[in-house]
Amino acid sequence: MNDLYETFQLLKVRPANVIGSRSIEALFVFVQGWRSHRSYAPDDDAFAEAFFCSFNSFVEHELGQSPSAKGWAMLISEASTDDTALNLFLELLERFYEKHRDDEVSKESGSSL
Repeated sequence: MNDLYETFQLLKVRPANVIGSRSIEALFVFVQGWRSHRSYAPDDDAFAEAFFCSFNSFVEHELGQSPSAKGWAMLISEASTDDTALNLFLELLERFYEKHRDDEVSKESGSSL
């Protein structure tokens, strides 16, 4: 089975094959399903853990929003159009992934000292 980040990469090529459409709402439902599955079948996907814990606040920060009860899908929807929301998600996802990867490298470097 792919990890969450690998699955998100498939959205770049054929989003309709992964989530059924290009809508941010369909993506949100898909992600919530993934999250629910992880609660019943835990895995060691560190990126998924970071995504579910921190992506919402990352999106708030990147879009210049104050913390709110709005989820990442609503924030992205409000900052884009239906046609551009998935692309904005993928851009934000790449920035988040790079930050997560850099944080992991820093942790590993710090623990080996």
